[in-house]
Amino acid sequence: MKIALAQIKSIRGNISLNKGKHLFWIKKAIGNKSDLIVFPELSMTGFNPSLAKDLALDLNDCFFNDFQEKSDDFKINIMIGMPTVHKEGIRISTIVFEPSKKRNIYSKQILHEDEIPYFISGENDFYLKIKSKKIALGICYETMFPETIEKAKENDSDIYLASVAKSKDAVNKAFAYYSEIARESKMNIAMVNAIGPCEEFENAGCSALWNVDGERLFALEEKKESLLLWGVEKNTFDKIT
Repeated sequence: MKIALAQIKSIRGNISLNKGKHLFWIKKAIGNKSDLIVFPELSMTGFNPSLAKDLALDLNDCFFNDFQEKSDDFKINIMIGMPTVHKEGIRISTIVFEPSKKRNIYSKQILHEDEIPYFISGENDFYLKIKSKKIALGICYETMFPETIEKAKENDSDIYLASVAKSKDAVNKAFAYYSEIARESKMNIAMVNAIGPCEEFENAGCSALWNVDGERLFALEEKKESLLLWGVEKNTFDKIT
């Protein structure tokens, strides 16, 4: 199995241009025979909470049809970051497109205090099975809580995917934490971060992978849009720019 982590620079609030950028990197992932491509937290809008209410869409909005078509046509799983509409408010979500299946959604369950004025918490877990691997999802702040990792492990996950929007200081803390938690949980951990400015800080990139011994296997650069390709079974890596 091959996973592609898409470290991109989103354009503030411009979902049309960001959609084109997503499709560009999905095409690269398809060309490199990836089974799954994952984008950062709120990748379709950039991490701009104050804009979320005006930009949020329903899971079944036709805006997302192009992603489902790519998934169906090229047998690739796709995860994008998007604020989504719920009857009680707006959620920070990862929308999941699986080949020839109904699209799914995972919404962030533990919000940072700065996010609470704009978003409500999600409630349900979601696990993706690709070939022989079970993959758990987490979104930024909540991934720094041991109980979220423990729950993924209790559900027999092989890989924990952290889709984030983190500054340089936050990335440094995450590097130390993910190393420790990967070793303790015996799960592979993958973090995909954005680059460029968002509402209150600069995303630092450095998307990275950890093995079950807590070793950081590979990390991208801070300020460059790139695709990190991970061959899971043999732990092979490549960087596409």
